[in-house]
Amino acid sequence: MSSFEGCLCLVGGGNGTHCIAGLAAARGWTVNIFTAFEEEVNLLEPAINEGIQVIHENDDVTIGHVNKVSNNFVDVITEADIVILSLPTLAHVSVLKGMAKFVKDDAVVMAIEGCWWTKPGAVFGEFKSGVSFGLWEIMPWAVR
Repeated sequence: MSSFEGCLCLVGGGNGTHCIAGLAAARGWTVNIFTAFEEEVNLLEPAINEGIQVIHENDDVTIGHVNKVSNNFVDVITEADIVILSLPTLAHVSVLKGMAKFVKDDAVVMAIEGCWWTKPGAVFGEFKSGVSFGLWEIMPWAVR
């Protein structure tokens, strides 16, 4: 499997972020994490040197070291090629508005669950035409 050579920024400080960060960083990806809460920044900063452990079903352990952790968008979003929102849907709009001016012109912005993008431009502001938006949904919810 070839390695992604860009930068991934995960937005959120919960379990989804921990799992994705550990797995992606272990595969050689540059992984930055944004979380709005100083307490989560302090808890996640050791992942830079110590790494994040992901324990698999068969008890194998994957450890990945993240590049940066911050509660300031400019520190972690500006270099990201892919941005993944892994946080409650109710926070999507405020987070997107906060990060909009720092996202690269050709970035991909994804969310794990949520439908904030009926009209991404209305939420994201005056984003560049090269920014792409995407979403992962849980299928049982999506087909009901």
